[in-house]
Amino acid sequence: MPPGASDSRTGDSACPRQALRPRCDRTIIVRTRMREPLPFLTPELRKAIAAVYRDADAEVSTLGAACWARGDCCDFLRADHRLYASGLETAYARETPAGPRNPQETLCPFWIDRRCTARERRPLGCRTYFCDPRYREPLEAMHERHLRRLRQLSEAHGFPWSYGGFVAALRASAEPAAPGRS
Repeated sequence: MPPGASDSRTGDSACPRQALRPRCDRTIIVRTRMREPLPFLTPELRKAIAAVYRDADAEVSTLGAACWARGDCCDFLRADHRLYASGLETAYARETPAGPRNPQETLCPFWIDRRCTARERRPLGCRTYFCDPRYREPLEAMHERHLRRLRQLSEAHGFPWSYGGFVAALRASAEPAAPGRS
């Protein structure tokens, strides 16, 4: 097991202070076989994930954090950070309808011309990370609350829980995504 990783039975969230971060000094929950195909989502689970995302977006809006639309947050190499997401979020993002994909292995496949092409299905870490440092603490706390909700959904629907690097998990998925469903 890699340094800093833990067994997924711990219940701790990974890197609780920030979903996009240069380094993680806390445990990381990972599935041991990231190359296994992700299960498909049921319509009920898909709707529940969308509801969590709507709630998170509403909280961000109420807080007043705003995207500067520069594309800096998605330039993981340049910004020296990594996006973490749950397997549930990765499966949801994989259902993004077909379209152009970024071919560079280290970049999010949905990041084209410095813009996200999967805004509706982007993971929680993308929704709660902003360049403006004034919002860091409240956004980190918000991220943790909604991540707990996602874990509860995962458990309630029998979806295997995992949490790790989003881009690697997305690109490592062996099976093609199901047709875009809402």
